[in-house]
Amino acid sequence: MVAIKNQYVPRVNQIDVIALNTDITRLIRENILENLQAVFPNLSSKIQPELDLIVQTAIWIGSIGKCSSTFGQQLLVLSYDPERLTLSKLALHFCLTILPSYIKSIEERRLGANFNWLRNVIEWGESTVLTLSIFNFFRFLKTGRKPTLVDFLLGLDYISLKHNQRREIGYKYLTRELLWGGFMEILGLLLPLINFRKLQRQMNVLFKRRQKSDSIGSNFVGDIKPKVLPTTTCAYCDERPTLPHYMGCQHIYCYYCLAANICTDSKFCCVKCDKNESCDRFRILYNMLDLEIVPEISLGCDVWEFVLGMHFSQAIAIIQSQVGIIKGVQVLYSDTNPLGVDIIINLPQDGLRLIFDPVVQRLKIIEVFNMKLVKLKYGGVYFNSPEVLPSIEQIEHSFGATHPGVYDAAKQLFALHFRGLSFYFPVDSKLHASYAHGLGSLVFLSGASPVVSKMSLYAGSNVAENKTPPLPLSCYHRQLYLDSATVLRSVLGCTKGLKLKLFTEGSGRSLEPRKQCFTKEILFGDSCQDVTTQLGAPNRIFFKSEDKMKIHSSSVNRQAQSKRSDIFFNYFTLGIDVLFDARTQTCKKFILHTNYPGHFNFNMYHRCEFQFQLQPERSLDGGSRASYGDSPDSPITINAYSKWNEISAAMVPSERPVVLHRASSTNTANPFGSTFCYGYQDIIFEVMPNNHIASVTLYGMTPAKPSDDIWQHHKMQDIRLTVA
Repeated sequence: MVAIKNQYVPRVNQIDVIALNTDITRLIRENILENLQAVFPNLSSKIQPELDLIVQTAIWIGSIGKCSSTFGQQLLVLSYDPERLTLSKLALHFCLTILPSYIKSIEERRLGANFNWLRNVIEWGESTVLTLSIFNFFRFLKTGRKPTLVDFLLGLDYISLKHNQRREIGYKYLTRELLWGGFMEILGLLLPLINFRKLQRQMNVLFKRRQKSDSIGSNFVGDIKPKVLPTTTCAYCDERPTLPHYMGCQHIYCYYCLAANICTDSKFCCVKCDKNESCDRFRILYNMLDLEIVPEISLGCDVWEFVLGMHFSQAIAIIQSQVGIIKGVQVLYSDTNPLGVDIIINLPQDGLRLIFDPVVQRLKIIEVFNMKLVKLKYGGVYFNSPEVLPSIEQIEHSFGATHPGVYDAAKQLFALHFRGLSFYFPVDSKLHASYAHGLGSLVFLSGASPVVSKMSLYAGSNVAENKTPPLPLSCYHRQLYLDSATVLRSVLGCTKGLKLKLFTEGSGRSLEPRKQCFTKEILFGDSCQDVTTQLGAPNRIFFKSEDKMKIHSSSVNRQAQSKRSDIFFNYFTLGIDVLFDARTQTCKKFILHTNYPGHFNFNMYHRCEFQFQLQPERSLDGGSRASYGDSPDSPITINAYSKWNEISAAMVPSERPVVLHRASSTNTANPFGSTFCYGYQDIIFEVMPNNHIASVTLYGMTPAKPSDDIWQHHKMQDIRLTVA
């Protein structure tokens, strides 16, 4: 089919062609440059004139060079007159439309002060072309032909490829443009998320093709700071560096360029010298904690602080809130002797160690065992940082004079003690005999002064005799805490409820915060309102929607499935759970948690300091076991620190324990193993493999001793104590 030519083209169509050509070129150029910037950020700015030339040349070849019409003309079903568009005019059209913009870009980016004459010539040419274009536009409005100056100089006219002069748009081109625009948007979103530097480094390691370092990087020795000159540019973005930083080599980076790359790739190496080792210095500085110490009080920053006396769970909450900043956390404890060995939170990447008392589970010592991994200041002045070495002179300058230190010959450490603070210096054993007036009185060679290797923060005047401080008021956080819990039992051996000695944050006449103590009682049969009135709102409410132990009960009870669910009130700071019956809405069970490390619920509750007495039952032979008490009939005192092997020796518990294996979901495993549940009267003891009691469950039952069937039903029905 031969296209019908029409020499008349409306002026508005010709003006639309110019606008469409400009928009299409801009759209393609911006999309290509944006995606290239994400892949090679420092390369695209260097070769941007060449990129513009390549893009415009590709558009010109695909449009005029191939179809004798621009993309804008094709959208409006127009074209140049092919009879007048000869090869010579094609070449001139390319030179007059493409090359001037390339020359202008070169002049703006690469010509120095020596080419001012050429810059003046280009500016004069721009002014001349602009003036002639204005005159040509007025001529176009009069004649309706040759809308651009290039078209006028080459004698090129627009023709319509259809006889109908109505303005029609080819939608196939619009659809193609929409698809292309959507594809470029997807690339624009995905490419910045890909770390090409990390992929390049991994490929180099995989194929063993490590690039050789340049001469500057290879000759760099030591920690010589490079100089920032007026011509210095960032090695990554190739722009003037903002907040200049260096990684140990002589290449300057913007702070945010360097920090962002280290956050996304922990093994990021210099893009210039390709050294992975050169990044270690900045990586340590970037991730280094900046902390201030308050002797006998705390160690922390503006956002958080570890306070002496704070509970273990509060320290864990701080670490969890600083995820990404505090890394490599280790919790150390003893499985076999959890009450005799300290609980330790070890932070090896930050050089910190938090030591907790194993009985009260509160922070007693803060230890800095690697001074090179943390910045420390006192009173707002740094005494330990990469720029300030914690030498003996610096310590005395920051903290003042103190008593002569103590030398540990076994560890070859000299300890310098302040109140609530101790510093340890490694000193040669031959200097031990001459330190009578303190380490500061010794004379060291230049640069040989001892440097602190470890620091301890504690409450008191001596780290060896320090006592764990009480929970500080700053850690109350308007919560209710338990001092002790007494289990109330009747003469007939039934549990009636709990008597709790509580404390919280109060205020006196001066409106200053102070510790306020009071006593409350909660009993079996209390309603939800009664318990809330005594203890306040629970930390969490859990609806017991299923009973996985119902299979162990009788068929009658198994078929009578309730449509309601029991309700747990969880008081984490008290270490107590209260279970309310779904039918009567009254309290029917208490769970007391001991929070031993190595248990599935460790760190979920504070330790419940409970205590109660049990009257031992006589065994089948008419006697009773008395190894735990003073006499066969003396009551047995049980608390949170009692061990099951000692308790069971004085009682007659259920012979076959129920094995309890907790898991947070059906797809996860419990790394701590199973526990064993033993029943005695109206109490269930959950026992860990090390014979310590993990929890005690108290039931509200009738005074008479229940039969074996009733006991089995209650024990199996409510044995699962997991709090979701």
